[in-house]
Amino acid sequence: MDFILIIIFILFVIAGLVRNPFKCAIDLVLYVIFTFSFYALLVNFQDQIIGITGYTVSDIGKLNIAQSINSANDTLLSLSKNLGVNLSGIDSALASDELYVQVGYSVVHMIFFIISSIFAPGFACGLGWIIYGIFRKKVKNIKKLPKKLSSLAISIVAASIFISFTFAPFYNLSNKYNNLVTYVNSQELSDFGVFLESINEKASGIKTNVNDISNKIDKALDDFNSYEPTIDKLDSDINTIINRYDDLVSRIDALSKKNLTDMDRAKVNLAQQHIDEVNDTVTSVKDSKSIKTQYNDYKNEIDKQLNSYDLESYVVTVETYAKDISNLNDTYKEYLSKAKGYVVNYPTYSNMFSFLGNFDFIYLNFSSTVNDIGSFNQFMDVVIKNLDRFINEDLKTIIDAGNTKISEVTTTLNDANKKIDEVETEYEEKKAEINKNIDEANKNIASLNETLDSIEKEVSEIEKNYQ
Repeated sequence: MDFILIIIFILFVIAGLVRNPFKCAIDLVLYVIFTFSFYALLVNFQDQIIGITGYTVSDIGKLNIAQSINSANDTLLSLSKNLGVNLSGIDSALASDELYVQVGYSVVHMIFFIISSIFAPGFACGLGWIIYGIFRKKVKNIKKLPKKLSSLAISIVAASIFISFTFAPFYNLSNKYNNLVTYVNSQELSDFGVFLESINEKASGIKTNVNDISNKIDKALDDFNSYEPTIDKLDSDINTIINRYDDLVSRIDALSKKNLTDMDRAKVNLAQQHIDEVNDTVTSVKDSKSIKTQYNDYKNEIDKQLNSYDLESYVVTVETYAKDISNLNDTYKEYLSKAKGYVVNYPTYSNMFSFLGNFDFIYLNFSSTVNDIGSFNQFMDVVIKNLDRFINEDLKTIIDAGNTKISEVTTTLNDANKKIDEVETEYEEKKAEINKNIDEANKNIASLNETLDSIEKEVSEIEKNYQ
């Protein structure tokens, strides 16, 4: 581009050396007049011209960027709320349709001005010859050296104006583009991409961890609850055997009060002796009733400990956070892909003529009421300001808060997992103790039942004789 501008400048200089300064001056004035006249004419019929393209002014200005900005901003605000941090976010003006209508007009006016500046020289040159032909006799007497110097100076001015009018937009966009490139290739943006990927993995790992802990708790509770039928049966067996024992004691006592034969009296005394011999066993069986109380107390303790962890809240928190991260990651990848595509596909012109990008006179018709943005340059300044704030402030805040959040959740879950492991160890010990007590109680019940069977046989034979 710089090479093209140098050639144009040289051609203007050469033309100035061979032309009359009066003709150069006429052409220069007419060029400026025609440029602005053509531009004003195009602007006057801008809506009709735009209508031919099939696009609206808003379409030209935003290309759906406003909706994307709103979506990204909503994601950022949701994420900041979940992380408990404040983010600058995106300027709401950048998502305003009114603004993009103005941007669209600015783009159209830029094209109009370029077209006008290109076509104006031909009309200026043609009309200039006519005007020069009328006054050429009056300028013949100008001395040769001043004539050449004057013509050269006017040509240089004309070249400068032509280059500014025609190429300033390219350098304007190029300068803004170069600013955007620095953000696309920034380390901060790269670090954010790594962060998003790592957080997604960590969030997924946390969810898996929560599910594992939850399954561990459910398994422990289910396992312990499975003892309840065994405990209930044991309690029922104890009641049955105690009732049977009490019944035999009552029957033996009743028989002892009867008028018995010496032989039957001896049998009753023997039965009483056998009953007395199992008193200790009966006491042990009665004590076994505490197993149920022991089980219920520990079951309540286990339930209280294991259910004290609000794991569902962790799942909801992590899922919400992961969703925001995923949405932001998708938006990030989409924008980065587009931005890198621009970097690859669009050349930059950042050499000696880059100062032309500071000229903003080609956007005279751009007047927005949104956020006091009055020119395309100011609009781009707002965009770059938002990018700068997002990349250098918000990204760092999100990364720091996100890592802190994940670390906190991970630490809490690790503590919970450790505590649950301790509960499980205690549970296994308690389960072994309960199993031992159940086995001992069942042995005592079995032994007592065997003894009571023998006693009941003896008592029943005596009772037959005294019915």
